[in-house]
Amino acid sequence: MATTVIQAQMGGGKTAAALQRIQSVLATSEMRMPRIWVLLASRRQEFAFRERMMAELSPANAVFFNVEFFNFYQLNSRLLNLAGQPPFRINESARMGVLRGVVDQLVQQGSLQVYDRIAGTSGFLRAIAALIDELKQNRVYPEQFQNAAQNAKDHDLARIYAAYQTTLQQHHLADREGEGWLALEAVEKMPTLASNLDLLLVDGYDQFTPVQAELVAELSRQVKHTVVTLTALSDKATRVGLRFQYALDQLKRSHEERGLPINTEIISSASAMVRAADLNHLSRSLFALDGTQPSNGAVQLVEAPEPAEETAAVLRAVKSLLVTDQAEPDDILVVVRDWPRYQAHIATYTQLYDLPVLRHQGQSIAQNPVIVTLMRLLQLADGPYDADQPDKGFRRRDVVDLLRSPYLRAPGFADDASIDLLDRVSRENHVLSGRDEWDVATEPEQVAPYDRDEDADDEQVERDFAQLSTISVDLETFFDAVTPPASGTLEQFVAWVDGLIGPDSLDDGDADEAYDEDKPESLDFSMIACIREGQEAHTVQRDLTAISTFKQILRGFLETELLLQSIGGASDEQTWQAFFADLQLAIKNAAPENGSSSRSGRVLIASATEARGLPHKHVFIMGMAEGVFPMPVHEDTFYLDSERLALRDRGVLLKTGSERSDDDGLFYELINLAQQTLTLSRTTVRDGKNWNPSHLWRHVLDAFDANTLPLTRYGVGEVVPGQWVASSDEALLAAIADEQAMGLRAFLLSDQPELWAHVMHNIAIEQGRMSRQSHDVFTGKITHPDLIADVQSQLGPNRRWSASQLNEYGACAFRFFAKRMLRLEAHEEEEEGLDALQLGSLNHAILEGTYRQLMQDDIAISPDEDALQEALLILEEIAEEQFALAPKHYNFRPTARWSQEQQVILRRLRLMLQLDFSDKAPLFTENLQRMPYEMELRFGFPDTENITISVDDEESIFVRGAIDRIDRIGDKLYVIDYKTGSTKIDTKEMEAGRNFQMMLYLLALDAILKQRGIDNLQVGGGIFWHIRNQTDSGKLDISATVIDQPEIASARVHLARHLRNARKADFRVQPPKQEKGRCTSYCDYYQLCRLSVINQRKYD
Repeated sequence: MATTVIQAQMGGGKTAAALQRIQSVLATSEMRMPRIWVLLASRRQEFAFRERMMAELSPANAVFFNVEFFNFYQLNSRLLNLAGQPPFRINESARMGVLRGVVDQLVQQGSLQVYDRIAGTSGFLRAIAALIDELKQNRVYPEQFQNAAQNAKDHDLARIYAAYQTTLQQHHLADREGEGWLALEAVEKMPTLASNLDLLLVDGYDQFTPVQAELVAELSRQVKHTVVTLTALSDKATRVGLRFQYALDQLKRSHEERGLPINTEIISSASAMVRAADLNHLSRSLFALDGTQPSNGAVQLVEAPEPAEETAAVLRAVKSLLVTDQAEPDDILVVVRDWPRYQAHIATYTQLYDLPVLRHQGQSIAQNPVIVTLMRLLQLADGPYDADQPDKGFRRRDVVDLLRSPYLRAPGFADDASIDLLDRVSRENHVLSGRDEWDVATEPEQVAPYDRDEDADDEQVERDFAQLSTISVDLETFFDAVTPPASGTLEQFVAWVDGLIGPDSLDDGDADEAYDEDKPESLDFSMIACIREGQEAHTVQRDLTAISTFKQILRGFLETELLLQSIGGASDEQTWQAFFADLQLAIKNAAPENGSSSRSGRVLIASATEARGLPHKHVFIMGMAEGVFPMPVHEDTFYLDSERLALRDRGVLLKTGSERSDDDGLFYELINLAQQTLTLSRTTVRDGKNWNPSHLWRHVLDAFDANTLPLTRYGVGEVVPGQWVASSDEALLAAIADEQAMGLRAFLLSDQPELWAHVMHNIAIEQGRMSRQSHDVFTGKITHPDLIADVQSQLGPNRRWSASQLNEYGACAFRFFAKRMLRLEAHEEEEEGLDALQLGSLNHAILEGTYRQLMQDDIAISPDEDALQEALLILEEIAEEQFALAPKHYNFRPTARWSQEQQVILRRLRLMLQLDFSDKAPLFTENLQRMPYEMELRFGFPDTENITISVDDEESIFVRGAIDRIDRIGDKLYVIDYKTGSTKIDTKEMEAGRNFQMMLYLLALDAILKQRGIDNLQVGGGIFWHIRNQTDSGKLDISATVIDQPEIASARVHLARHLRNARKADFRVQPPKQEKGRCTSYCDYYQLCRLSVINQRKYD
């Protein structure tokens, strides 16, 4: 029978004509139930065609039987089943396994000359699979390709293709494209295979491969009626009509080669659907320069800075159509060219705006949070255990994050307290990665009582000591559970992974997995049970679907293994790395879940390819920026366009890049889907720079008179205008920012009075911070009686104060409140090498050992060359010992610079000793001998003396700390505090009440002398010694008693005032000195205190 090609312009009634053909066959067929096959290009087109068929043909035929829907791949399978020749169609995983086996064999045989070194990589296998698909689509047989091969590259690719196809044929296997060959051969050899088919209808295609065109031609011999619909364009639109002309030429060529008739019917434009005048003009004028005309508003433009804002703007316009214009959701289509770029934003804003939508393409499982968690879990150990790599795997942040994940339930870590302790201990012990570092960090001895930290909570240390013994065992069990075996069979790896996921409590107990017998006895993390505990039904369903897809991948692996074993291509064992690489690739390439078939009452959001052939009253096309739509054409992996043309001349049909990608034609199809309005949107900013529109956007502008197209433009950070708001958040911002939005404010006041009152209250708070009104609870001054009582309890007479605490309150009361009262701390990830704190501790340890040995050897600190040389020898010995112990003692991982860092440290300390043993030393005295008196004098700790210092005549406070070094000159003792940095600390800081360290140390030393009954010595003063640049600061010489010193007297006055204010719960954000807008040059709490906002000239 003849094939009829129905041609019409976009929206010209092609599908309506196709439905009339179905109606005609149903009405005229002598059979009660004629057989009709409908081929459609996409699943979404099938859904739309079904709905339209039921709506338009149901009055005449209430029930439809024997009307079946296919795409070409489904049709191939159906024909082979009818022919009784169904091959075993391999899935993608099996296909890659077969291809890998073929390539490996060719490499072993030395048959590959160009690609032998990369032939086994996943990227190469993917690329060669894509090339084979293209060759098969164009019905290029291996023999043809081999005959056309001229160079070594051609011969390598031809050998792989031939060997792969031979393997499939020998084992009666077929890939997806190969089924097309077999189906075509079956139809050619069996002239009655489809003879009982009354109508073959092909609708919605804009291009055909040679195999598809030939299959349609061969079926037309047997089918009573064959109808194909194709788009026809006007003569002026030749630029975008090439793809449609190619499709028609392909059909005609396939029919003419077989001597089969093919007829063309043109539907007049009078039959076209009614469209807005602007849209008809755009259809005629796009690329054709058919003159311009003023816009009537049917074509609209939207510009926004980023993809998120662009998505929001488009979806706000959709909501406006639904709410303001009372449009039906079924009449709205949103088209996305670059789905990965926009999918997250679409999910966010459709939920925020409460839009009834159907996203045809769902989220890739690679981006699903439960799959992300599972893959992070599988990567946690960084492969099997290796004793030679103790720092391998188990990165600190990854371990803590996984234990906190809502998708895991790790035994021993069910409560937050144990994870919090593990987090804190690992940070305090500078864990980076590796089981060894975790083992050391979780030893109870790491938080032994009476830790050196002068600000440690002794009771907390005791509790941690008791809890860590249990946590260390649980952590070791966790690490063992997630460490994969080094090698094993695929069944063993699959069973191990499935065991980590855990069972589903709702599974049928009798429905065993194929690999249950291989499941090892292992710890599971109850992932499915955790998913089911989710609060939102759609989230639970999303995650369960992702886990189901993941398990389907595992089952596919097993099926592939069985297949490869049957053809002798499977290995007995493989490494974990090989298995995991295959798993990652399978997840990356897993097809996203498609939306449900019914979109009744919902706005359809689809990719550009899925949206073809779906007319709607209102169409939105997103991504009209350069490099997004049209998408850039990427070079083929193997062949340049020039090489493809050369192969074409030798009988191998391979399309060029421009022929394979025709976004201009696709765009033309999409704009012609719109019947009433068409909205185009684009992003204007990329990486902080202007992002140009695509040439398609510019062509649309060129079709209309200048400045007549309605344009909605959003600037960076711009508040959404009141007439466009689509959520409560946007409404609030607009009502506050726009003085003209009185109606919106009135609506919020009546509809959401509590929310509006809450916002107004917060605005008043912010305004109060900026005004000169007195400090209040929102600027750090606590007023609640219970809270004040709690503060007074914590800061009462029994508190042990350190210099750090007093300095913090002196620098900024709010900083003290955040760190000491709220116990907030910044969590910064450890890095390899020494940090500043570890460097300081190492300097202290070396200097302590050096001067302690000088004290024991009774060596005076004086400008004596022999004494200096002896001191330098001691320094080098102590430094060598400390350098060897430092990585373990201070819990850091040495870098490649560690040897150079040791030299720098030692050089600086040598310079310090040379200065100290000279007449330029800060504490040099001409006629008096200076001797080391004591090192690391600790006080105020549970295992040391309790020390109090007098604040004023009425109060003394308990203090704690550690004095780095004390020197004796005559009958006076001098405090020396080492500073790793070079920033000087002037005595004015003490006088102004901002730094109390030296005051505290001097008064504490004076108290210790009295407590020990030492009356022949007195405190003489102190200095800060800066190791980096060998300078001193804050030098204090005491002529009488410490208490009488004017600087200390002034500091005590400030300290008494600070204590009174602190116990009144006065933590106002009013630092006495500011550096770069903060209380100090670096502060962890500057984002909390709002110092930059708070008026510093308040009345109190």
